[in-house]
Amino acid sequence: MTIDLLIACHDASETDIRQALTELLAGVLEDNQNEFDEDVVDGMIVLRHQRLSSDGSGTIKHTLIGFALELPEDTAASEIVITEFAHALLETPPIFHISKFEDPLLRKYLAERAVEIFAVEMKLRRVLSLIYLHAYQNEDPFNLLNQSQGETRIGVG
Repeated sequence: MTIDLLIACHDASETDIRQALTELLAGVLEDNQNEFDEDVVDGMIVLRHQRLSSDGSGTIKHTLIGFALELPEDTAASEIVITEFAHALLETPPIFHISKFEDPLLRKYLAERAVEIFAVEMKLRRVLSLIYLHAYQNEDPFNLLNQSQGETRIGVG
């Protein structure tokens, strides 16, 4: 499972970001009963890009680092691991911002919610159709929400 992340760091020139990421991940994995070798944990962090952002004078304001977190399928409590890792990142200087772009677990969760929302929409559609078709049984059923010619229109102004 691959999760794409972007972090923004204040002056990160004195910090080995890769090492910091690996240590944070190792701690979170261990806290959630995951036992991986140090080399395996190091391989779970894949740096994609790094961009320095400076002000007009050339002074570095912050660094943007994009990376992928590649968790093995046998990772215990992977959703908790991802959440705790993100929180740990925010609590680690010099990191001040994190964005998550790709998360298969979130996609699965939202797909499940979409099924539930669709079921509610269909029930609502059924109820509203029954109400309108009964209330306007002598009218054209395809214009149920349009106002009739004889009704008073309410205007603004």
